[in-house]
Amino acid sequence: MRALGIIITVPLVFFIPGYAVFRSRLFSEYRMDWLVRVLLVICLSVSATSLVALFLAEAGHLSLWLLDIILACLAAGVRLAFGDTKRRLFAARPRAGEAAVVIVLCLLAVLFFFRPFEYVAGDGDPGYYFNNGYNVASTGSVNVIDESVGEMSDAELKTFFSKGISQFIPFHLRARQTGKIQPLLYHLLPVWIGIFIMLFGTWGGLFVAPLFALLSVVAVFALARRFTGLFGATAGAALLCVFFPQFYFAREPASEIFCQFFVVVAALFLLEFLRTRGIASALAGAGAATAAAAVRPEALILPVLMLAVMFGRMFLDRYRAGDFVFVNALLLGLLYLWFYMLVGEYSYLASNMSRVISLFGSHGGMRAFLTFFLVAIGVCFVIFNLWPLQRRMASLGGRALGALERRASWAGRAAKGAMAATVLLAFIFFYFVSPHRAGLTASSPQKFFFYTAAFFGGVAVFIFVAGLCLLILESDRPGFSFLLAAGVVAYTLAFTESSVTAGYQPWLLRRYIPLVVPALFIGFSYLAGRLWETRKPAPRTAAALVVAGFLALFLCFAAPVFNHVEYRGINRQLEELASKLDEDVVIFTRPFTGEAFGIPLRYQHGVDARRAYTFEQYEAFEEIITRYSGLGRGVLIEAGGLNSLRMDPRILDSFAFRKAFEYTISFPRLSKSYVVRPVRAGTEKHDLTFFYVTPRNPGASGG
Repeated sequence: MRALGIIITVPLVFFIPGYAVFRSRLFSEYRMDWLVRVLLVICLSVSATSLVALFLAEAGHLSLWLLDIILACLAAGVRLAFGDTKRRLFAARPRAGEAAVVIVLCLLAVLFFFRPFEYVAGDGDPGYYFNNGYNVASTGSVNVIDESVGEMSDAELKTFFSKGISQFIPFHLRARQTGKIQPLLYHLLPVWIGIFIMLFGTWGGLFVAPLFALLSVVAVFALARRFTGLFGATAGAALLCVFFPQFYFAREPASEIFCQFFVVVAALFLLEFLRTRGIASALAGAGAATAAAAVRPEALILPVLMLAVMFGRMFLDRYRAGDFVFVNALLLGLLYLWFYMLVGEYSYLASNMSRVISLFGSHGGMRAFLTFFLVAIGVCFVIFNLWPLQRRMASLGGRALGALERRASWAGRAAKGAMAATVLLAFIFFYFVSPHRAGLTASSPQKFFFYTAAFFGGVAVFIFVAGLCLLILESDRPGFSFLLAAGVVAYTLAFTESSVTAGYQPWLLRRYIPLVVPALFIGFSYLAGRLWETRKPAPRTAAALVVAGFLALFLCFAAPVFNHVEYRGINRQLEELASKLDEDVVIFTRPFTGEAFGIPLRYQHGVDARRAYTFEQYEAFEEIITRYSGLGRGVLIEAGGLNSLRMDPRILDSFAFRKAFEYTISFPRLSKSYVVRPVRAGTEKHDLTFFYVTPRNPGASGG
């Protein structure tokens, strides 16, 4: 059955809906390059899958058969409504050089990316994403329903839920009566992990990030190829494959690397749309931008910037069918995101976008923000669809361009020059000024770009910055230049000044993965290509030497961790531990072991694992032991953190702690540092000792 599911679902998820659009009358971009055509089909398919699957999972009804039916109906609906032109995906044979490069890039990505870290443990965001994905695969729902919560007293709830809300750190109680527990963080990555687990089993969930990272590299190559020759595009994409942060995050279930694919293809199809006004490119660009914003909250800036580009186009020419499709698809995407924020991510956004939300008032700021967001969507819908207004704006723009006459091209170059200068000055500030502010600590986010630059060779990052600025300056599409410039500056500024961006190397630089890192490599591609295309020995030699130098540097960074797999072997150890626990209630008393081991034991292995936040109320402890003993279930406490918990002294007098067993969990971990890139890996070891807890005098109540 699993093989049948793979045969049916994989083509529907990655190919068939997009192929239906490509074969229909909606596709008019006949000169589109073969690789961009392939990415168009994939982009349309995975964007549709993402938005449909996320909706089903939030509603609690995600299953492969239902997802397959909906995707098949979408493809059939496109076929019935817009016909089938019998168009071939490879109308002309792909150029041998390009095809060979794409194959080599894919092989290189497989070599570096497809050694996923065994992040089945519940340690940090990757572990939270994976375990939430496992729950999605098991239940078809993002949310967890824990029926035991409804039976808990206030005292018991306080014991196992911090402040009455947090079960494990990313799992928050939303409805006590029903036991509805909502995972924090955005949910689209767990939904994809759940789909892969349904298809391929537990290990399949670890390959979502590597696969989308591979597709990102191909998309970077395709986007760079629109501006430069084969040498430049190949150099940038190949270096991205071996770039330490890229392949490190491709190996773990991190939302940033997953988001990167949608961001890059959104930029690619915006560029295609600006050149062709094709409906298929419009749908692909809008779908990818919406999906990106459903992966990461900060990616919301992407559809907003796209709408700004389309607003500027209203002054340049009258809108055609493709323009209306693009803006309305973006607005529908924003409406989808508004509903998602309201229903699925309200609490997460309210707590993690506090600076933005505070602009709308200290009380009810989140509601005011969502109201403003909805009103803005409505206003934009009117502006973009009120034809008399659109024609009036196009007329005003036409008269203004006519008045400028010969100065129009100069004004365009000046605008792109200003954007390039802004990007250059921003990176100078982020590298030379921001990290040296008084009072900053090693973990301050103002230093994060400076730390990230270390993986580019320190100040050598400005070679990449120079290429990006040159691309922005010389692009023939000001709208695309604006998207790159504004997006890169906004992303970097947001995380430099963010109060929640924290971590250590390399975790602290993950925020730059979705847009800033691929933009820098696209810029490098353009710079290397410009030098190579001069056909002069000196520039070509310089380009080759720079590429070779960065390749050697990146491989040097990669070498110590190329064969390293974080958490290797932990899945087997957790399975063995779970087999020892039977039907017992298992209480972890240390924060790390509670999260890292308690979460997978509960959500993957069916163990009633909990984390204790306090034992300060004797009555609550007595109630817990008595109730579960009466149900014939043992209560096991992992006692390593008892000394750190507030504990009523009567507990030790009234209850016996009988040693059950010891167990050691160990796994390889990369070293952690703020200021030095990690190059060493060691073995992290956790000795667990479990005790059965029983009343010393079963017939007496405590006192």
